[in-house]
Amino acid sequence: MCLICDHLTKGTLTVPEAFTNLNEMYEKIGEDHSQEVVNKLWNLLMDDDYNSEIPWEKLFDTWADI
Repeated sequence: MCLICDHLTKGTLTVPEAFTNLNEMYEKIGEDHSQEVVNKLWNLLMDDDYNSEIPWEKLFDTWADI
């Protein structure tokens, strides 16, 4: 398990922070695991119980850099 997944599981990382970290670690963790992380993040975003104010414009601006 990578640090992003570990911290998401522990609840110590927000989705926008995870996208930022993924942007920085994409090449290191590889395409396959990066897709797994994106799927986890997507599932969190779609979860009705995920109660967070997400700055959508910042989130998508960060992800567009990859």
